[in-house]
Amino acid sequence: TLLVKELKTNYSEDEIAMLHRRASMWLSKENFMEGAINHALAAHDFELAARHIERRSHNLLNSLDRHMLERWLSMLPEKIIWQRSRLILAKAWLFFREWRLSAMDEALVMAETVLQTEALEEQAMLAVKGQIACLRAVSLRLRFREIERSHELSQTALALLPPSAHGARSSAF
Repeated sequence: TLLVKELKTNYSEDEIAMLHRRASMWLSKENFMEGAINHALAAHDFELAARHIERRSHNLLNSLDRHMLERWLSMLPEKIIWQRSRLILAKAWLFFREWRLSAMDEALVMAETVLQTEALEEQAMLAVKGQIACLRAVSLRLRFREIERSHELSQTALALLPPSAHGARSSAF
């Protein structure tokens, strides 16, 4: 608290936000994601926080650490989440883990819509499409008992997903 008081006494709000951003970037580079996200949020830089979460949501889903992902997503404004396909997919995976399959399907529709206008690198776009195919396959199998179509989408997902997407690939299998 003494340090925070000194900081506020000696620096403007913009300077403090810049310091938080710099700390966030450094912590991210060093793989201290909790701190990186907290500093981005302290700077009110929700875009930076969203990028950090997008880069790590894949690992959290693979490790089944959904509680941390839920907490991180809860710190972002909903508007930011629903504008980014990878964050929408993170929510879709959380819905799947909670067996909220209707909500998952709605999130997949939104992810596809956002993906059409989102500027992602090709590998990232293919990974998003693979995750969407995987979760659609799961939904078709569990909700609608459409085994054949589910199998087709699972094969599509496996073709699109990177080898590092262990959780999605195991769901597709």
